[in-house]
Amino acid sequence: MNDANYLIGFFHVEGHGKVTVETELSGSGAHDYQELWKKVRALFPAASEKDILRTGSIIEQRTPAGSQVKFAPGSTIQQMFLNLGDGDDACSRLIGRVDFSGQECDIILRFHRAKNAAGLTLLDRVSKSAIRFSDNIPGMRLASDLPDLVKGIVGQDGRNLKLWLVESH
Repeated sequence: MNDANYLIGFFHVEGHGKVTVETELSGSGAHDYQELWKKVRALFPAASEKDILRTGSIIEQRTPAGSQVKFAPGSTIQQMFLNLGDGDDACSRLIGRVDFSGQECDIILRFHRAKNAAGLTLLDRVSKSAIRFSDNIPGMRLASDLPDLVKGIVGQDGRNLKLWLVESH
């Protein structure tokens, strides 16, 4: 199966706040934007057109297996990066998504081989601005500890936390 491209639309709906909808790209930009509009209208049929404002859009490529980050039971964070970056000092993996201080952000786990430590960066999905946290996570920590570690690092400013970490045999 091949990767698929999606158009992601970000909207502000008066009285409801931020809303994100998406559609698989069809090859016609006008059609794809109409599909986004239909989807947001279906979510809020009582809202008038002036109450719905598109605040941005991006195109994302996804693999057919989804965005799951799989690791074997007992794996360390360091082992999650063994096959990712032939000799690079820093590698990264997209591990989830969070609303952070009102912005929808991708959660990037960075691994620095020289330090044998990982860190978190939040990447705003619209502006692509980065928020880098100074916490260093030792590479020898269990990968299964990551959900609690991420929750602790993003703290109460992080809402709707979704992690795509899956322990698989």
